[in-house]
Amino acid sequence: MKADKSLARFRLVFLIVGILLSNGCGEGHPPTYPVTGQVVFPNGTTLKNGGQVVFRSTNLTPPVKASGLFGPDGKFELTTFSKNDGAVAAHYQVAVIPNIPDDSDDQVVSERAYAEAMEPIDLRFTNSRASKVEFDVSADTSPHEFKIEVTKPRRRRR
Repeated sequence: MKADKSLARFRLVFLIVGILLSNGCGEGHPPTYPVTGQVVFPNGTTLKNGGQVVFRSTNLTPPVKASGLFGPDGKFELTTFSKNDGAVAAHYQVAVIPNIPDDSDDQVVSERAYAEAMEPIDLRFTNSRASKVEFDVSADTSPHEFKIEVTKPRRRRR
């Protein structure tokens, strides 16, 4: 329960900071290009609880971040400065952060369901540097549609 409240607070702070940053940029920000895509497992299935993708530039100073939420269908649209505006032209490393089950309806979430939702993908995908998922966004190849293939955690041998 505490983890859910902490996550909710984190998301709220993240949203507020994003709004403040986007309002502060005004019209002086660089152009963005449409970016859509889908997060899938190798067999084509998706994360049933959805989540978020975060694109972090590697060749811009300061780095630029674009992100987008995805639902059970795995589809996302990136936002950098304003809703669904896309991403700035750059090379990006990508992270995928899965959602946890929603217990707001006073439903008890089993430990197993919680554990599966917290780690339905290999943890390396939750870190943009470790994920090894990289894409280029450019004006020349716009619009962009990216398929992000994630894998499940590897089972440990005992």
